[in-house]
Amino acid sequence: MMQLTRRLLDPKRALITFRLLNIEKHLPFIYQVSATHPFYSISNANIYTNARIINSRILQYSCSLQERWYLQRPFSSKPSKVSREETSNTAKDEDCELICQVVNQTEWSDKIETELSSLNIKLSNYIVLSVLRNLKQTPETALNFFNWASTKTEFSHTSSTYNAVIRILGQKSCIDQFWSIVAEMANEGHEIRNKTYREILGRFLDSNMVEDAVALFVLMMGSDKNKPSNLDCRIILHHLSSSGSPDIDLVYRVLETFENGNGKFNKETYDAVHRCLTMADRFDEAVGVMKTMEEAGFLPDNSTFSQLVFGLCKAGTLDEACRVLDAMKELGCTPNLKTWNILIDGHCKAGQIDQLLSYFELMVESGGSADGEVLDTLVKTLCSQNRIEDAHSFLCKMISNKGLKVSRGTFKELLQKLVSAERLQDAIKLSDLMLKQGFPAIVDPFYNLFARCGTVEGAVDFLTKVTRNIPRYLAVELYFTMLNAFCKAGKKAETQLLLSRCPRNIQRNPDLLFQFGSGDTPSAAQTTLKT
Repeated sequence: MMQLTRRLLDPKRALITFRLLNIEKHLPFIYQVSATHPFYSISNANIYTNARIINSRILQYSCSLQERWYLQRPFSSKPSKVSREETSNTAKDEDCELICQVVNQTEWSDKIETELSSLNIKLSNYIVLSVLRNLKQTPETALNFFNWASTKTEFSHTSSTYNAVIRILGQKSCIDQFWSIVAEMANEGHEIRNKTYREILGRFLDSNMVEDAVALFVLMMGSDKNKPSNLDCRIILHHLSSSGSPDIDLVYRVLETFENGNGKFNKETYDAVHRCLTMADRFDEAVGVMKTMEEAGFLPDNSTFSQLVFGLCKAGTLDEACRVLDAMKELGCTPNLKTWNILIDGHCKAGQIDQLLSYFELMVESGGSADGEVLDTLVKTLCSQNRIEDAHSFLCKMISNKGLKVSRGTFKELLQKLVSAERLQDAIKLSDLMLKQGFPAIVDPFYNLFARCGTVEGAVDFLTKVTRNIPRYLAVELYFTMLNAFCKAGKKAETQLLLSRCPRNIQRNPDLLFQFGSGDTPSAAQTTLKT
């Protein structure tokens, strides 16, 4: 017990606790204190026990902030000392807290300024920055405090405080005050820091304050140290182009400012300019930018041409958009799937999908870039427009005559469309193409389709093809499912005929003979076969 008491003995903590006003209401055990060494006469174990209970109440008493901070520290076996720097910052934090309490009472007025002056707090860079940080949610109050601080003879604003206040004011509701402080800041010889600039620029663009963003960019390009980079230029141009109809005057203002500030364009910046011009239907100027790119050593690529195709499709000049693909071919730049998707989407919106199919076929014949992936997209586009017959005939033509290959997913999607439309012969032809391209047959949609509108001979031929290279037990299952579909459709005579046309090894299967040769119901047959 004595060892525990010695370990927990903290004379400074005991003394601070003893000095608190009205502390006897909460710590009656400290009444008996030695006159010579009061803090050694108190059991520190008792202080430890009771201080935890009254910790929240202790802070309301009028001890210094430094002593409050000390009381909140965990108990230690060794007394600790507060450094001078910690003591100084703690006192400043207390001053900041007092200032915030005054300015947050009500709206700014002469009375608030009088109360602030009566505090007799010597302002410092640390205090002003701390107060501004606490007032960032109330820009008007922050600006009023900033202006009040500038009237104090013992204090003058620094680059840090100017940057702090414009970060608060850089929003739509305070834009006039923002530019006023920026002008004052320039007159005082202070510059906007790079971190501050990027934060405010992002906020302007997020709030669609494009003109202010451009003005800030122009201002920063005139600085000596913190000039914006290619990335900043590209971000603004991208935001301008994403609006759908960019302001070309702002685009050229950004470009001229960047160029006059000795900025060097890279490939991405040229593409951003090109995108703005194509979105604004300034195609002649866009072509000029492409030539300038080439002269600067940057060859146009798929990204550049795709944007030009997009702009031409958006403007409705689809023939010009198709000719861009021809120009790409001449330059040795193969159009990728993205370029084709843009072209397909543009023709669909204009209702000119037939012209696109003809152009696609021409590209295939001339050895162009059209391939199976593009064919997939075209077929799915036709299916989405319920042009099932056109999709089927075009797919068969491209596979049979041109040798293109498509994905199994495209086959499946078109097959389901044909089955839903009860186009049995087209579905059978498509299934044959799947088998020729090495895909496993999709059989499930055919059972009910044959039972509804097919013939026994057609069903036998279909099953013969799909069971050619599969194990016997799987073949028996497929024949059983087809027989069951005919039986469920009420076609018992066709069921018997289908069984008689099956291969001899299938006919002799005892389960099939028992179920469909004896006239049992489909449900009974299904149960027996599973058993």
